Amino acid sequence: MGVGKQIKQLAAECVVYGVSGTVAKFIGVFLIPLYTRVFNPHDYGVMALIHTLTGLLGLFVVLGLDNSSARWFYDSDDPAHRRCTISSWFWCQLTVASFIGLTLFLFAQQVARVLLGSEEHTLLIRLAALALPLAAFGKVLGNWLRYQRRAWTTALFNTAASLGSIGVILVFVLVWRWGLVGVFSAGLVTSAITAIAALVILRSWVSPTAVSWARLKDMLAYGLPLIPAALGSWITASSDRFVLRIFRDTSEIGLYSIASSLASGVALITGAFQMAWGPFAFSIHRGEGSSRVYAKVLSLYALGGCFLCTALSLFAALILRLLTTEQYLPAASSVPFLAFAFLLIGAQYIAALGPGIAKKSTPIALSILIAACANVVLNFALIPPLGKEGAAAATMLSYICGVVYLFARSQKLYPLPFRFREAVTCFLFSWALIALDRLFLTGNGLIAVGVRMVMCALFVPLGLSLGIIAPRHFGRLLVHTPFRALMPASWQ
Repeated sequence: MGVGKQIKQLAAECVVYGVSGTVAKFIGVFLIPLYTRVFNPHDYGVMALIHTLTGLLGLFVVLGLDNSSARWFYDSDDPAHRRCTISSWFWCQLTVASFIGLTLFLFAQQVARVLLGSEEHTLLIRLAALALPLAAFGKVLGNWLRYQRRAWTTALFNTAASLGSIGVILVFVLVWRWGLVGVFSAGLVTSAITAIAALVILRSWVSPTAVSWARLKDMLAYGLPLIPAALGSWITASSDRFVLRIFRDTSEIGLYSIASSLASGVALITGAFQMAWGPFAFSIHRGEGSSRVYAKVLSLYALGGCFLCTALSLFAALILRLLTTEQYLPAASSVPFLAFAFLLIGAQYIAALGPGIAKKSTPIALSILIAACANVVLNFALIPPLGKEGAAAATMLSYICGVVYLFARSQKLYPLPFRFREAVTCFLFSWALIALDRLFLTGNGLIAVGVRMVMCALFVPLGLSLGIIAPRHFGRLLVHTPFRALMPASWQ
């Protein structure tokens, strides 16, 4: 299969995953106007701190087995081999998650006192603790579907789960008016329903008799170095909430979390790519021309991702005005940094390809730890003077440190012809446009909106000049538009 066809295949799978990803991320966007009208920034900050804690625990209980299962799953086409891999992962994660969830439930009162400054929200932490073991079912099912390249089934399952989650939240928060208790109760109910559905679908794949201690030992040997990396990932992505809690009030955390929710719109695209990338990249790595495919993917990812981040950054204030109330508008200043942080998370998946093919997880773990260390230093340097903007900038800069290191190590383990100059040029071009917007454009009038749209359109000539977009391919997109007569014949 040629490079072009393989790129189209990856794009098609990204589109399918994007359908479910769009609905899943739509929850975050859809709930912004709901939450910002029901909860004040302080309440939003409380919710964010609890989600940050459970996010840490959720990463830790996996033990890196989500990564190692992907690698062992493709070692053989034998169904028994693959069933052994999935079963061993599932029962190990469920056991660990149950133990940690029970511990959190029993010590919820003490955790509430330390995390939130009072025992008022103990019930919220207990509800979150009960949902922790149930998450193992959905985690394993989602990866199992992706490993088999069943993109449409994955999309349907995720879409149903996402829509169900919105429905339950609306009932608990809007109809029953349970407030923050309703948010976490809805999460528990949704997790339970998802777990039941996953168990029905996976019943023949998670039989205890299929568990292999030898297989689990090998997978843990690959995955255990990723436990510190999981902690590092949490530090980079979420520890800034706790540093903000030290230097600012909970309302500042609420504004920062709104900015993060809006910036996560980038993950509508990058998240779909991340879901499709691993199975796609590993499935073709023995094929002829795979290196050229990998190189082209990075260039396209950089161009498309930078366009998306720039567009979201330029229109952040307008979007917040439409979705939220006046008290949440200051969140716009943090959006550009966080949007590019989400883009860099996807870039990590591309950079991790070399170590993944070589079955070397240590460079991946080290890159995450480097980013985490940078994040801690930058948080304490930037948050005291800059608040939420400092936290956002620290997050983006720390991801840059990790990605640069991982690409450097990856090239030594498994050299690939990546065109890094193109990716860096796209990044710098984006920030030049964002800086011009901040310096010279004010308000959200028709002229300002029109100028910002033109600025976003400049990514087309940028892609053409860098050779990321071929003129003939761009011409095909316009061949049926009124601009056809203006195009050179070679473009048509």
